[in-house]
Amino acid sequence: MNLETNEREIQPITLWVNGQSYTASIFSLNGYGGYNFIDSPGEVQWTMLTYDVATDTKQQVMQGILPLTYDLVEDWGTDDQPIFDYAAQQLNITLI
Repeated sequence: MNLETNEREIQPITLWVNGQSYTASIFSLNGYGGYNFIDSPGEVQWTMLTYDVATDTKQQVMQGILPLTYDLVEDWGTDDQPIFDYAAQQLNITLI
C-alpha cells in the first residue's frame, strides 16, 4: 500500500455509513484552516479511507473536522506527526 504524505495506516476499524459497513484502514489529514492566533487555534479536516488490495484503490468513507488546541499549534513545526497523534487520540483510532 502506497500512502501519501498526508496519510497514515491505522488499525482497521469498522464504520457504519448510510446503513453500510466499511473497514477503514487509512487515516488522512486533508487541510488546516480557521486559525487566528487571537481567536482560534484552527481545525484540521480528517478522512477515513478503505483500501482494496486487489485493485490498489482507496475509497473515502467518512470525514470530519477536528478543532486543535493553542498549545498544539504553537508547538507545530515542520513535522505533522504530532497532529496525526493528537487527531488519532481524539478520534480513538490507533496509528500503525
